[in-house]
Amino acid sequence: MPIPLYITRSGQRLDLFDEPIGESLILNKPLKHWQRETAERAGLRAEYADQNTALQPPYFIASEDVFFTNRYLSEFSAVAISKEKNCHAGLYGNPLLDLLVASHPVDRVNGGYCYNLRYVVDPSDTATEKILLRMDDLSASTVRFPLALRDSREVVYCSSTKAILQIDSPVHLYQANMHQNLEAAAERLRGTNFSGMGRAPEQIEGIQGKWNVIGRNCEIHPTAYLEGCHIGDGVSIGAYAVCRYSFIGNGVRISDAVNMYRSVVGDNSFICEQHRVIMSVIYPECFLISGALQFSIMGYASAIFAAWITDARTDQGTVKTIIRGKLVDSGMHFLGCVMGHHAKITAGVITAPGRTIPNHAVIHQDQGLVYTGFPQNHPPGQPLFLKKQN
Repeated sequence: MPIPLYITRSGQRLDLFDEPIGESLILNKPLKHWQRETAERAGLRAEYADQNTALQPPYFIASEDVFFTNRYLSEFSAVAISKEKNCHAGLYGNPLLDLLVASHPVDRVNGGYCYNLRYVVDPSDTATEKILLRMDDLSASTVRFPLALRDSREVVYCSSTKAILQIDSPVHLYQANMHQNLEAAAERLRGTNFSGMGRAPEQIEGIQGKWNVIGRNCEIHPTAYLEGCHIGDGVSIGAYAVCRYSFIGNGVRISDAVNMYRSVVGDNSFICEQHRVIMSVIYPECFLISGALQFSIMGYASAIFAAWITDARTDQGTVKTIIRGKLVDSGMHFLGCVMGHHAKITAGVITAPGRTIPNHAVIHQDQGLVYTGFPQNHPPGQPLFLKKQN
């Protein structure tokens, strides 16, 4: 019988979103479903446990807020079982980990960090070996920038197919989605012959199917370009849209000339013409029009109307954000908005990097800067200047 992986429940809720942590979405599936599916793929048997559950060793045990990619859990479980001793799961090898963990609930150890995932052979033995696996594929998330943006030129986004973290806020949920999306895209592209890249869609029809998973009843314009994507059922993709390495849920509408890269889009969301969605996570039922969304996460049924979401500091520093009521350094050089459920940002609003928007909030520009009609007594031929209200 497979060794069990016990998921301990605490009733924790995700900061800002105020939803049960197990219901938070990873590629449009609740975290608790990802934990179960990942355990099964690693040859384990996922079960839920509480303080009264009788645990018979050997077993793996993790808190309900822990996320791990399939590659990480498979490698850790294999190493731990081979050692036949108590083991604690950890990670090292990412140059941004020292910054990212500033907002993560983790245990610092020499050379890396440990998370709430353990292998238990003898519950009475307090000695535990720390197994630190190396993030060895960060080249997939490393970008070289000009000096105008980065003095050090290179920025590592931290996405890896071998990752583990604990989700305590939407920022962590965003990172988990980036990890999982990268692993899913890597699996879709494994063994692909890339000689067709750069060709017109009609020239690569025979091999494009190897790059993408496309659901039923989709309407995809022949000029659209898809690469390494998961496309759900009933998706509409317009003319000259470009979607690369992204996960697109059921019933999503992507209009003409949309540019999407390494993003996750929830069911029934609507991305309007010429919008850019770059490395962002969008919950179901969202709406975006006239602008760009980069390095951001949007909660359920939220909307952005012709607003500008900034995501970087001009002094090249890392972006601060609010986690559980405290301003913390996210460790990320690029972080847009962290937007709750049923929230809206209206036209003309500019958000500073890393700003959080609560559930049900509606953000408007100053009313004095919104044109509502021409004054009756305004001199003919004279320009009208909108002014902020006092």
